[in-house]
Amino acid sequence: MGCFSKLRIVQGKNGFHEIRAVVLSILLFFLFFPSIHSSPHNNTLIFLSSVDMITFDPGIVTDRYSSQIITNIFEGLTRYKKDSPDIEPCLAESWAIGDNGKRWVFRIRKGVKFHNGEILNASAVVNSFNTKLSDKKKYKEWNSFYTYLKIVRKVDDHIVEFILSKPYSPFLFQLASPKSTIIAPSSYFGGRFIPSGTGPFRFGGRKEGKFVKIIRNDLYWGKPAFLSNVIFKVVKDQKWRILQMRNSMADVTLLESMGGYNEKENQSKLKIVSVHSAAISYLAFNTRKGPFRDKRMRRAVAHLLRKDAMVKKIFQRSAFNASSPVPPGMFGHNSKQRDYKFDVGEAKKLKIEAGYNSDVEVSLYYGANSQNSENIAAVLVRAAKKIGINIKRNPVSFSELLNIGYDKHDMLMMGWVGDIPDADVYLYPNFTEHSGSLNKSGYINPRLSNLIEKARMTSDKKVRKSLYFESQEILHNDLPWIPLYYPNELLLLNKNVKNLSIQPLSFLNFRDVFFDNKKVVEE
Repeated sequence: MGCFSKLRIVQGKNGFHEIRAVVLSILLFFLFFPSIHSSPHNNTLIFLSSVDMITFDPGIVTDRYSSQIITNIFEGLTRYKKDSPDIEPCLAESWAIGDNGKRWVFRIRKGVKFHNGEILNASAVVNSFNTKLSDKKKYKEWNSFYTYLKIVRKVDDHIVEFILSKPYSPFLFQLASPKSTIIAPSSYFGGRFIPSGTGPFRFGGRKEGKFVKIIRNDLYWGKPAFLSNVIFKVVKDQKWRILQMRNSMADVTLLESMGGYNEKENQSKLKIVSVHSAAISYLAFNTRKGPFRDKRMRRAVAHLLRKDAMVKKIFQRSAFNASSPVPPGMFGHNSKQRDYKFDVGEAKKLKIEAGYNSDVEVSLYYGANSQNSENIAAVLVRAAKKIGINIKRNPVSFSELLNIGYDKHDMLMMGWVGDIPDADVYLYPNFTEHSGSLNKSGYINPRLSNLIEKARMTSDKKVRKSLYFESQEILHNDLPWIPLYYPNELLLLNKNVKNLSIQPLSFLNFRDVFFDNKKVVEE
């Protein structure tokens, strides 16, 4: 085929399951389950979540809870291999690369339908991308991840071409992220987003603040899921989540800490799986105005923290100390970085050198309803007071926290989860200035920006790694962030839950899950 001439071909696995021509309709309904529980008489898995999801739209998703559900409803052109950070074909059977990495051509899998009966073809893929490319206000964060993407066009019914303004090395990983999943064209009609994808589960209902239900897609192009349903039930208090798990009223949940859980007491029914996540929690400084414009003031705070001891005390096994903005396990992580030494005398000296001889009043914003955040905030308040920095605590809602820019705070504590296992998605959005930037510190360093841009454009892994190492050394020196901790995913699950797959970015894939001793009843 002409469009593949002079291109390097990267061939994926072929084949798909033939799908009967049955048109499905998405039913948007709101159900109330007075007693949702797992029993030996059904094939429903109950997942307990500490918070409700925010959106079904992959283009605007920023939180992990929404992404967890999205990854089971929608699919991308590529995906991660099971229990691996490597990429394999998904809705694209194969792809080719040309023009020094600026041209990508994908062959779309045939015989696939969306949950609402629409056909997956080149037009649907183009529509899914161009809808977000054309609305940079609504999809500003999506566009910030696709800064180099300029054109997405149909070549024929099952061939799509992507044109980038510059080479972008992690492009295939980006296509596997929840943000890049392919959406049925009619999902955007009528001003209200209707979640219709191609995944192994389809949308089954939602009661805001209570639950989301997804149902097995029996016409899935691959092997259909074993589970009939997965219900994501909102239970904010960890004690109640643990109690429901102990009483066999639920099957899977995430623990925020080991508080309230007795392993010996529960080991007959439940087990804990600990997994390194792709997340980092950080303390950002306002580097544009206020006392923390001065690097010496930022370093003064860093010298006040016994961070490793703080993280161990607050989190036990559920987190470990962070020394870099790029978590371990992500490509480009610099494991040689170390914390600033605890030294109150040095902190006082730096504050005076910065011209602050008297007390300083500063603000700290962080997410409300999180005991862990409250505990860290309390440590920060006590530590800063030793050198005359008085911190006013401002706990706010999660949605408000997401929208706070560097113009409002002196310090801000929150988390970040990468969409791909690559340093680019930790450094580029948070430490450069561009359209849709998520930079919470206002920190801009032209040398750093140049290194990050250069790393994006080279395909040589050794060169990329050295550029990322140098970038992290600059950030360690200038300190727009103090990396606080890397959360471990403490997955508490019923021992009867088998074959649960955890993706590289900590999302749970329920496609292959089954119960060891539950009778399967088709619904």
